[in-house]
Amino acid sequence: MSGYGLEIVDTLIVDIEPDQHVKKSMNEINAVARMRVAANEKAEAEKILQIKRVEGEAESKYLSGLGIARQHQAIVDGLSCHFTGFRVLIVVDIDVSYVTLNSLISSHPQPKRASHLRSGLISSFYCFHMSFHRPSKVLFRLFYKKNLALDWYMGFE
Repeated sequence: MSGYGLEIVDTLIVDIEPDQHVKKSMNEINAVARMRVAANEKAEAEKILQIKRVEGEAESKYLSGLGIARQHQAIVDGLSCHFTGFRVLIVVDIDVSYVTLNSLISSHPQPKRASHLRSGLISSFYCFHMSFHRPSKVLFRLFYKKNLALDWYMGFE
């Protein structure tokens, strides 16, 4: 236009209308970028959910084990309270088939302790430890009130 004596210094453009094909490709580029960001956010959210789920299961199993351990401890405490007062430990050196309750009670040398032993054998805890070194003797140990112990041997034929 300079040939006609006109010079264009500035132009105001109000509306740009690109081709439909260009518009469509630009929209697809923007959509793909937004979908990429959305996929990353979704994967991050799923990862956090899975971590929280596994942490919850681990905490549940830990608390379950803790509860079972406390239950076992309560059972042991109850049994130990039951058996701390009076116990009898019997170490048997002969065949157990020869040992009967009557022979244990009637053969005891001290009558006062025999009544203690009788009530202890009937109502408290006792156990047999087998060994066959000396086939004719039995070692009895009576625990009374935790710190007093009475030992004696009984012979059987």
